[in-house]
Amino acid sequence: MQQLGTGRCSDDREWFAPVRPTQRGYADRRLVGRRYAPKSWAMSLTADHTVLYDADCGFCKCMMAVALACDRGKRVRPLAIQSGSGQQLLHGLPSVVQLASWHLVTPDGTRSSGGAAIPPLLGILPCGRLTRPVALRLPRALDHGYRWVARNRVALSRPIPAELKRRASRAVARAEVARDPAAQQSTGR
Repeated sequence: MQQLGTGRCSDDREWFAPVRPTQRGYADRRLVGRRYAPKSWAMSLTADHTVLYDADCGFCKCMMAVALACDRGKRVRPLAIQSGSGQQLLHGLPSVVQLASWHLVTPDGTRSSGGAAIPPLLGILPCGRLTRPVALRLPRALDHGYRWVARNRVALSRPIPAELKRRASRAVARAEVARDPAAQQSTGR
């Protein structure tokens, strides 16, 4: 469902393409006055970066939902660490290390974990492009901050309302299915 005047869809937060003149020479009135994303943020057909998260952690799902909301180009594919595909991507790590942090796997197979994965993720999210240079200059502080959050994620998830956690879980599950390359190939998209 479209929200008039906001430039966003209410269900999946996608930005509209720029208004093009019609044959009569004027733009479609329903799209006038909306904000548009630059062409570099245009929607891609497949997600090329995989973020592995702990599916049993409510706080982790909420943070994954925030990252997905910022991902207008649909370049991030959420994947639970506990899933079969997640286990394949993390095959060299012991299970204790796998669940100790989140992981980012790039298209070339490079894996980053914990605080070291934040700058690459910020680089692909439109809202993170301004903060990425700062994150690159402070790797130790970022890693210490991430480890503190990881140690205290249970306490950090307590003040988050249960309804918000349920909505985040549904959003992440929808994105996980929608951005799965195997499912897209089987349906012919």
